[in-house]
Amino acid sequence: MSEVLQPVKQKLSHKIARVIGRDIIDNEWREGHFIGREPELLRHYKISRDTFREALRVLEWQGLARTTRGASGGLVVAKPSQTAIINILRDYFDLTDVTFEEVMEARRRLERLTVRLATIRLTEDAIPALHTLLEELAKPLDNLSEEVMRQLQLIQEIGRISGNSVLALFIAPLDYVAVDFANLSEALQKNVDASRAKSHLIINNLVSAIIDNDEGAATRQLDGYLDIIEKVLRPRNSSDKKIKDIYPQWFDAGHNKSAQNLTYRIKRDIDEMGLGIGDRLGSEAELTKKYTVSRSIFREASRILELIGVTHSRKGRDGGLIVSKADSSNTIEAAAQFLEQSNLPFSQVYEARVALDTFAVELAAQRRTDSHIVALQEALQAEIDAETTGDFVAAASAMLSAIYHACGNRVIGLYIGILLNSKVFRPTHEEHLQKLLDRKTLIVRSHQRIVKAIEDQDSRLASRYMRDHRAQVASYLEM
Repeated sequence: MSEVLQPVKQKLSHKIARVIGRDIIDNEWREGHFIGREPELLRHYKISRDTFREALRVLEWQGLARTTRGASGGLVVAKPSQTAIINILRDYFDLTDVTFEEVMEARRRLERLTVRLATIRLTEDAIPALHTLLEELAKPLDNLSEEVMRQLQLIQEIGRISGNSVLALFIAPLDYVAVDFANLSEALQKNVDASRAKSHLIINNLVSAIIDNDEGAATRQLDGYLDIIEKVLRPRNSSDKKIKDIYPQWFDAGHNKSAQNLTYRIKRDIDEMGLGIGDRLGSEAELTKKYTVSRSIFREASRILELIGVTHSRKGRDGGLIVSKADSSNTIEAAAQFLEQSNLPFSQVYEARVALDTFAVELAAQRRTDSHIVALQEALQAEIDAETTGDFVAAASAMLSAIYHACGNRVIGLYIGILLNSKVFRPTHEEHLQKLLDRKTLIVRSHQRIVKAIEDQDSRLASRYMRDHRAQVASYLEM
C-alpha cells in the first residue's frame, strides 16, 4: 500500500485515538455527544488509563473530542474547528523539512484554481467585501507583518468566493507558512517599500478582473502578485538545506513559555546542533531545566513533536527525547476526519482531488527519473496480476504512491493523502471494491496511458489522462 495510506508503525495511544476518531465519524456523532466516562471507555477499548489519557490528548489536538468534569463528566465530541486544522497543517510544514519552493509551488497552483472559480462564481453581494478589503489594504501601516496579513485576508476572501472550502482549507496554511519562512524584519524592510505599490496595483487589478469575469486576466494578475511575494518572502537561507530558519511571527525564543512555542525552540536546537534521526536531545529533567519550563508544558510540546514525527520519547537509562523521521500520518488523519465531520459536498472534495492529482502527474512528467518509471511499471504489473480486491487496491495505491514520489512535492502528496483518507475517496464496502476489480482491465488501461505520458514527459497529456481517470473511477463508484 501507499505510504500515504499506510503510515509508519504507531504508538498504541495513537492507534486508540484513531479508533475513537473513526467511531465518532462512522457513528455520525455530533458536537456535544457524550461518548462515555473514563472507566467505561477503558473497558470498551481494553486499554490502560495512561494509554487512554495519552489518546485523549491526541483527540484534543485533532479537535475531535474534549473532556468535561464533574459527576457527569467524561469524553464529549468537540465542534469541528477549521482553525485548529489549519494550525496543525501549518505546524507540520513549519516543523518538517518541507521547502519554501514546495510551499510556493503548491500555493500557486491552488490559488490559480480558486481565482478561476471565483471569477466564475462571484455574485453581486460578494463585491462590497472585496472593495472594503481593498480600502483597508490602501491604508498606511507601520507594522510590516500586518501589511502582509491584510493582503492574505483579501486573497483568502477570494478563496471563499470560489465556493470550495477544501481548497480554502489547504491554501490557508500555505499562506501562513510562506510568511513564516521569511525574516520579515529584514526581508520586508529591504524589499517591501519597492514592492508595496506594485503589489497593491496588481491586487486591485486582480479584483477588477474577477469582477469583470475575465479569468485569463485574473490568473495573470495572481501570478504577478505571487512573483512579488515569492521574491519578498524567500528566506535568506533557502539554498542551505541543513538549516531551516523558520518560525512563525509570534515566536519568541526568550519569553514565551507556551507548549507551542517550545516546539519551535526544540526544533531550532535540533537544526542548529545538526542532530539526525536517532540522536538524543536529553532527558525530561535536563530539557525542562534547559528551557525553564514546567513538566506539563514540556510534555505537551513533546506530544506535538511526536505527533508530527519530529521527535519521540524513549524510556530507560539512555532515554529521553529522540530525533525522529517526520511522519505525516497523524496530520493526515486529523485533516481527513475534519473533512468528514464537516460534511462538505462531494463536488468540492472531487474538485480539489482532480486539481491535486492532475498537478501531481504534470510534475511527475517533468521530473520523473528512471527509478520512478521502474516503480510505476512495477505497480502496473501488480495491478495486472491482482486477483483479489485487496491485492488490486494495494496495487492501485502503489501506483498513486509512485506518482506522488515522482512529482517531488510533499505538500501535494500530503494533501492528496488527506483526501484519500477521507470517507469520500476510501471505498471500504466489498461491493465497491468488487466494482473496481470487475473493471480492472479498464482501470489498468487508464493507468497505462498515464504512465506512458509520464515516461514520455508529456505533462499536458498526463494531466488530461488523469482527469479522465478520476471521472472514470468516480462513475464506477457512483460518486
